[in-house]
Amino acid sequence: MSEIAAVQEPGLLDRIHWGADGLVPAVVQHSGDRSVLLVGSMNRAALARTLAEGRLWLWSRSRSALWCKGATSGHFQQVDGIYVNCEQNSLLLHVTPRGPICHAGYATCFYRQADPDGTLTVVADRQFDPAAVYGATT
Repeated sequence: MSEIAAVQEPGLLDRIHWGADGLVPAVVQHSGDRSVLLVGSMNRAALARTLAEGRLWLWSRSRSALWCKGATSGHFQQVDGIYVNCEQNSLLLHVTPRGPICHAGYATCFYRQADPDGTLTVVADRQFDPAAVYGATT
């Protein structure tokens, strides 16, 4: 791991201040260029699997299911470092992407910029066609 060495504290899963819903926000950042790739949620099982496997696992609130990021697309995220904020109620994960991270086909989920008038402008190139990877969507 090329991250700055951190003080080892035992019992990470027990030290996290999980929300009332059992979740904690997880900011996922590119290890190389430090761009923010996505903001998701983790529950205890997602963090445990991430720690054990070195791949990014999240909790899907919309599906109410644990999922490995990249399981469908093949665009897995290798976890290089996990950081806990001072209040121990959110996580920052540094990852090496193995392909675009956004299900809409972009390298990051933050591919649109809000203009002063409130419109959204796409500011990145699409990396893949979501219909080709995931099939037709509604």
